[in-house]
Amino acid sequence: MNTIVSLITPRFKSPVAIIRLSGDDAFSIINKIIEKPIQRPTKATIYKNKIIDKNKQIIDDVLLMSFVSPKSFTGCDTIEINCHGNLLIIDKIIDLCLENGARLAQRGEFSKQAFLNNKIDIIQANSINSLINSNNQISNNISLNGVLGKYSNKLINIKNELFNIIGNTEVSIDYPEYEDIEQFSKKDIKKVLDNIKEEFIKAINHFNKYKYLYNGINLLIIGKTNSGKSSLFNSLLKEDRSIVSDIKGTTRDYIKETIYIDDLVFNIIDTAGFNNSNDYIEQQGIKKINDLVDKSDLIIYLIDSSKKISKNELKQIQNYDKDKIILVKNKSDLDDKNIDLKAINISAKNDDINDLLKEIKKRFKYRNQEQSLFISTNDELLIFNDILNDINTTLDILKEKYTTLDLIISYIETIHHKILKILGLEKDFDLLDNIFKNFCLGK
Repeated sequence: MNTIVSLITPRFKSPVAIIRLSGDDAFSIINKIIEKPIQRPTKATIYKNKIIDKNKQIIDDVLLMSFVSPKSFTGCDTIEINCHGNLLIIDKIIDLCLENGARLAQRGEFSKQAFLNNKIDIIQANSINSLINSNNQISNNISLNGVLGKYSNKLINIKNELFNIIGNTEVSIDYPEYEDIEQFSKKDIKKVLDNIKEEFIKAINHFNKYKYLYNGINLLIIGKTNSGKSSLFNSLLKEDRSIVSDIKGTTRDYIKETIYIDDLVFNIIDTAGFNNSNDYIEQQGIKKINDLVDKSDLIIYLIDSSKKISKNELKQIQNYDKDKIILVKNKSDLDDKNIDLKAINISAKNDDINDLLKEIKKRFKYRNQEQSLFISTNDELLIFNDILNDINTTLDILKEKYTTLDLIISYIETIHHKILKILGLEKDFDLLDNIFKNFCLGK
């Protein structure tokens, strides 16, 4: 296996940086660039040493944390060089490793080494990446449980259930004289598959409902020109980010910023206002709004409460998904010309938006549910959906009156085979390349 090297801490000036060297030649390479050569130890060991170049010039005074295969994160011999966080020093040490036989690690390659060496499975690998990118406590907890193998344990149980059905049924077909073999009827198989299906559906539905925990919530502010969208945008940000003016059409495009509301990430977009103008730039801005609507998780439709709502506005409101839209009447400090219209009242200009914030928090309140499997990435979602389709196909086959057990087992073997891939018990290198390319360098 190649020996790879990369900085595993962020690339900026800092007191300390860590460079990881992992592979069969890790100790051979490190001994070529340190002042006092070290022996490959029998357990994890820390050494104080100096990095030197080929001219014996000292580059840095470092700590070497050594981990011996297979007792390391990657499953390979690994050395983590704790050096000073000067970028010149970091680059020089990496260059020395490259000159002496290492190569630069690709995205996620350390985790890929760990997977190939059976240290982690696909669920754990994805959970590591999710944990690194987690931006709230809920997704952090879900990802951590994945890293610790809690969801993998459930998949192992499912894998064992399926294997038990396959093994016993095949034996009973081939050797009917063995009466002590557990027999599985179509009804028994259906019961097992129904339970597995329920677990997969729960995991898929949970991810689809709460994927904003990982990706952030796209919040779109739309409405007629001069309804106060930019004022609301600034009030949510608590800063003057968007230009506020009484002149119609001040915002010609859209402005995007990210904020936290109760530990959740919101990607807030202030858009150009709806108007009947033929201005080309303004029309292009409105076209972009329509493109953004489909990608949004929440739409705040803002109305100027001091002006009677138009038929056009009412028509637009009705066209939007009612589960995604919050109707808001702005300028509550002025006379309400739409008193019969049910909406949340705010005054963005006066930063009086508490009722709106309460509604937003209510819409995205996390409700935990009893389940053993969780999905944390789109890659996992695709895999789980694929397996769920196979389960549904198998259940449909089971309903057919003249379906034989050996035909059913062939379908169950397909499901079992795909679960083995998730657990890393069978290697699918195309799947691995697709998953690990989304990881950061150094992980």
